[in-house]
Amino acid sequence: MNSFFKAAEECKQMRLSSHGYAYHRETVAPDAAVTSMTVVTKHSRSACVSGTSFGYSDADAWVDKGCRADFKICYAPVAKSRSPSFDFNLRKAADDEGCGVVTCTQLMAENPDDARKIKKLTVFKKVPGGEKGAKKWEKLAKVTSKSPTVQETSDSLRVDGQLSETDARIEVQLLASDMNCKSLKLACEAQLIDDTGRVSTTKAVIGKKKYPKEIAEIPDDEEDGIESACPE
Repeated sequence: MNSFFKAAEECKQMRLSSHGYAYHRETVAPDAAVTSMTVVTKHSRSACVSGTSFGYSDADAWVDKGCRADFKICYAPVAKSRSPSFDFNLRKAADDEGCGVVTCTQLMAENPDDARKIKKLTVFKKVPGGEKGAKKWEKLAKVTSKSPTVQETSDSLRVDGQLSETDARIEVQLLASDMNCKSLKLACEAQLIDDTGRVSTTKAVIGKKKYPKEIAEIPDDEEDGIESACPE
């Protein structure tokens, strides 16, 4: 079931700038989902190419690689589902770069009988390590109640994440050209906490055999769950 329901679409013009060729992201409108983004007037010498140096995701629009322009951005208001939902998916990147974009989302109920809050959301990748060629889980990105935002760009990853008590989301674009996409295995864990301090956990994995499935192979820890198997 989709966690969002579209309403009437609206459009506005925004100027976005990638200063110093850095990745920059802005929220277009609260409680909205961007549906399209087009260049009106380009102000930079650098190219502005959809999916490469500008694009959008959920309520946000972004620019990168020196792009600076006025954009026409259309968006539709959305309403959250009234029941808790957890979603983990991998999709092809708009620019067809790397292994795609993995997104993990946890939404909480608008329900006074469910007082749980989101404590942590973490995305992992399985990598070689350990004895006899065994593999281990390596953390790609994390947002927590103490560190609720993350925004990073490297040669191998582009990460953007936000967390509140009722809504958490991490998006990781896998950019590395030497990554073996066919054998890629990714995992996500959401931790929820109630008024008594009791933590409940949801885990899911994306791999080449099943997509997705619940997993028990990621070890639990009393406080940090999946992270006990991964270095900081």
